[in-house]
Amino acid sequence: MYPIVLYRLIEQIGFPWAVRTIGSIALATLVLPISLLHMRVKPSKARLLVDWSAFKDLDYVFLVAVGFLAYTGLFVLLFYLSLFAADSILTDASLAFYLVAIFNAGSFVGRTVPNAIADKTGPFDIISLGAILVGVLELCMLTVNNESGLIALSVVAGIFSGILIGILPLCFITLTKEKSKIGSRVGMGFALLSLGVLCGGPGAGGILGTCDGSNWAGVWTFAGATTCVSGFGFLALRIKVFGFNSFFEA
Repeated sequence: MYPIVLYRLIEQIGFPWAVRTIGSIALATLVLPISLLHMRVKPSKARLLVDWSAFKDLDYVFLVAVGFLAYTGLFVLLFYLSLFAADSILTDASLAFYLVAIFNAGSFVGRTVPNAIADKTGPFDIISLGAILVGVLELCMLTVNNESGLIALSVVAGIFSGILIGILPLCFITLTKEKSKIGSRVGMGFALLSLGVLCGGPGAGGILGTCDGSNWAGVWTFAGATTCVSGFGFLALRIKVFGFNSFFEA
């Protein structure tokens, strides 16, 4: 919603007031939960900002590394989808912008339905499949040559991208044996994963610029390969921790 509001208002009322409008929307939508929600169980003491013992847990460290790869590849698609559409002249400028909104709308499904399924199969089963599928869809961007195909890919990729956003916290929770450290380990994990987001955009931009700003094959190969590798990494960790016998009982 926010990018659409900014896109529609920036020409009408200018950048400063467009940003103030977004801030007002955020304030209005946050007042209700802030006023109503409360902590269900108050912890006996404040959680540590950093749980140093996590770095001795090789499964946790491997999960962070694999998640780093997943977010590096995933956010290349989010950052460059609109630019690719406009640069390849597959859509007009307006639709190119709205592809990100279409992508995010699809991710709503991926953030909700797979979570319910993960209760039955385990989060690692779902996230490994989701990461591999997102990687394959990114590689499919190499063959897109029309508007309808690009829209379809945006929707489907958005759906499966929601898995990487919604299921990954459950993976951290599953690997944390001492439940009082869940908050610290999830927070630490996502702080490190954010570096993957930071690397994905500039990394893909560097690849794109190697051929006068038109090396899209390199961009999508980088994104797809990185995300696929993360999917197989999630699968390997799932097998290492839970084995094959409990494949649907993790």
